Amino acid sequence: MISQPIYQHLTAGNDFCEMQVLVVDDDPKMLEGVRQLLEIHRYSVSTAEGGAQACLELLKKSYDVLLLDLHLDGISGYDVMEFIKDNSIKTPVIVISGNSSFASVSKAMQMGALDYIKKPYDPEELLITIKNTTSKKQLEEINTKMQRQLKKSEALHRYIVNNSPDIICTLNHEGRIMFINSKIEKFLEYKPHELIGKQYSEIVNPDDIEKLNLFVKEKILHNPGDYQPDKIEVRLVPKGNYFQSRFFELTLFPIELNSLGFQPKSANEKLFGIYAIVHDITERKEAKEYIHFQACHDLLTKLPNRAFFEDRGRIAISRTNQNNCTVGVMFLDLDRFKVINDSLGHAMGDRLLQSVTNRLESCLRKYDTLSRFGADEFMLLLPEISSRENAEHVALKIIDIMREPFMLGNQEIFVDITIGISILPDGGETIEQLIQDAEIAMYHAKSRGKKGIQFYDKEMNASSPHRLVMERDLRRALKNNEFEISYQPQIALNSGRIIGFEALARWNHPEKGKIRPIEFIPIAEETRLIEDLGEWVLRNACSEALEWIKKGYDMIRLSINISPMQIENPRFVEKFLHILDICKFPGKNMEIELTESILMTDLERMAHILNQLHKHAITVAIDDFGIGYSSLSYIQKLPIHTLKIDQSFMHSIKNETDESCLVNAIIAMGKGLNLNTVAEGVETMTQIKYLQNLGCHAVQGYYFGEPRSGQKCFDLLTETTFVTS
Repeated sequence: MISQPIYQHLTAGNDFCEMQVLVVDDDPKMLEGVRQLLEIHRYSVSTAEGGAQACLELLKKSYDVLLLDLHLDGISGYDVMEFIKDNSIKTPVIVISGNSSFASVSKAMQMGALDYIKKPYDPEELLITIKNTTSKKQLEEINTKMQRQLKKSEALHRYIVNNSPDIICTLNHEGRIMFINSKIEKFLEYKPHELIGKQYSEIVNPDDIEKLNLFVKEKILHNPGDYQPDKIEVRLVPKGNYFQSRFFELTLFPIELNSLGFQPKSANEKLFGIYAIVHDITERKEAKEYIHFQACHDLLTKLPNRAFFEDRGRIAISRTNQNNCTVGVMFLDLDRFKVINDSLGHAMGDRLLQSVTNRLESCLRKYDTLSRFGADEFMLLLPEISSRENAEHVALKIIDIMREPFMLGNQEIFVDITIGISILPDGGETIEQLIQDAEIAMYHAKSRGKKGIQFYDKEMNASSPHRLVMERDLRRALKNNEFEISYQPQIALNSGRIIGFEALARWNHPEKGKIRPIEFIPIAEETRLIEDLGEWVLRNACSEALEWIKKGYDMIRLSINISPMQIENPRFVEKFLHILDICKFPGKNMEIELTESILMTDLERMAHILNQLHKHAITVAIDDFGIGYSSLSYIQKLPIHTLKIDQSFMHSIKNETDESCLVNAIIAMGKGLNLNTVAEGVETMTQIKYLQNLGCHAVQGYYFGEPRSGQKCFDLLTETTFVTS
């Protein structure tokens, strides 16, 4: 440790103040967020919105650290680092970027970045990285001052050598260690006297000895007079622990041994040895390797990610001609993963993915590449295969091994897998095309309800391409949470107050924008994805509406549309009630909406289902009433509570006293059966007054605005009473 008087001497003239940090990004919100975080921790923060402003700031003022985004409009982060290098600016650079590709990370590190943090950043990680960087800078500044004092004081020279953060040693012309400071014990566990007189090769990793010998001979001993200080990275071996080699950066200087008392063989000969500063870079190397690993791997399964996979694929394709072979790509999808994840929890789902990874890897050859593409999607690259039979053999092996149950704790889990396969060149001539066509083959198998293996052929693109693309996008939308819920209020005609909301699924496609329900609901039903979508809507709508109930609106009713595919599931009631139980949602506030066609399929079974729900105070509404079946006897046989008059009937209301409208009969029938009536598609005050005169209980429609988000619905509850007369 540096004694206090000497430390004060070394740092004389420096007023230690808050660390100066410059944050560069073209996102004002990002700049403000980082600024607030750092100022809380007593950093002095300046911001620059773009590369040009950053360069000006760096010329005007010295900073202790620079937080830099790579992708800036105009002058990029790479340009800023080039500017720093050209102008000999010493400010340490930490990159904060959303681009974590291997190429971006590698380029940034090569251009001088000391560390790389991926967006969105973890605040604690950012603070630790800045602290480490600034601490290193302070140590380097102190070390630099020590080096200056070394020329002025022999006593200070001895102090610095013995207390340097680095290993310092001298070698004679035979490569034997003449002097080494005590830092050798910290890093390599040797005491200095154990190495005096030994060859330096005794502590160098055997794989690096030849490289270091060549460097010493060619750059130093052969031409010591012309030598400019240079650096080399080598691994040194700790005492008695070959497998724990540490990385060091060696800076070597030739020294004239004659002046140290060594006698040459002749009067004209000069003996040269080496003065070495040995700096430990193990943590830096490991951090760099870890950053590179993060950039090209999935951290849960440790498998390569898509970028790494595509790079391997391009290499495999480039070698097909010279090796007289072809390339296969498999798209593997776990069929029941979402159910397992939802029922057992994400922690168990993660364990399952790791177990699946281990099984899949056991089926591979050493040069195959397995990659994780999504939550439950894997890709497998098969280079150097001779035919599709080779790929089929691997696929059958995977199918066979996946039939065995997975044991997760006390749970025995069965997972189905569907595999789509594309082969070069029939399945495409680029890795991107092979991936796309393998995915099409996989979805083609799923759309036919077929499990197992499906090879791609060109007819798949010709047969219903829109439907296949829509199905693929639907599956991704469910995994990526692209759906959102809008709510349409239901208004009581006697008071003008909101008595309920109908939950409506909306799809916000990342590329196509808003997709209408009429486009995706039929395909969701045809592929049975409607079950997953329905459960998602129920969970999220219950969670949102429960907050309204907790805040005092305990009479609000939430209406959920139920698809025929959902209610056909033998476990429909069990799953429905389970979700309500998980969400703590009261049954008396829940209403399900069913079409007449669902109710008429099997009256006995439907009566059993609805009576089970009725026991939990859940009410039932018939949606689009009046456009379905002519026989109405089922209404008396089932626990129905509400008739929802189809919106198509609203157009027939011409004035407030029209007596020929079919709506009259529906409302009269509802009264006779003691059922509530709700009119859908209300758009005018004339329709409202007409329905009010007939005694209709409630209305919903665009007269009260378009369906809106949960927050806007809550605002509506707190602020609005509609005029209905």
